[in-house]
Amino acid sequence: MNMESPQQELDDRLAKEGWERRSVLSEPRLSEAVREYRELGFEVRLEPVRSGDPDTGCDTCFPADGTVRIIYTRRSN
Repeated sequence: MNMESPQQELDDRLAKEGWERRSVLSEPRLSEAVREYRELGFEVRLEPVRSGDPDTGCDTCFPADGTVRIIYTRRSN
């Protein structure tokens, strides 16, 4: 039986594709971080924070309104 959370399953799948989880941010820092990673030569992928998932935090810290994203990066080919 798989006991991983949906977030951990996503992190594991993306890691196999070469993505590294970097940060959890909202605007205006989100756009700044995305721009910086791209300028440094990284591909950037954004995923929504899943409400109530123990791997991403509580709804008090990360509101479930879709404004908070998880940043993943990997080196561009």
